[in-house]
Amino acid sequence: MKIARIVLPMLDNQGKSLWDEHEHLMKRLLELWGGFTSYEGLGKWVDKGKVYAERIVIYDIAMERQDVTKLRTLALSVCVQARQLSVMIVTPNGDTEFVHPPVDKAA
Repeated sequence: MKIARIVLPMLDNQGKSLWDEHEHLMKRLLELWGGFTSYEGLGKWVDKGKVYAERIVIYDIAMERQDVTKLRTLALSVCVQARQLSVMIVTPNGDTEFVHPPVDKAA
């Protein structure tokens, strides 16, 4: 088994709580992999010269490498549900990816 990760902000792009989306994500992580470890953090990035910062929750999951498709599918579902432009994941082999919904579903 290897550690994989999903990172989800605590608020959507309009400042609305994403607690329900986190509850859904935690339920699915328990169903799919039997457990997870979560902790809060701070994410920052620069876009067109502007610095953005947001509180995030990081979910670490122990899974087999072949489960990466399930991880991407879950990340896409959470991304759409949370009205995000993307959700960051780290796959069991250590690659970082940004999962994006179809254009018509993005926030």
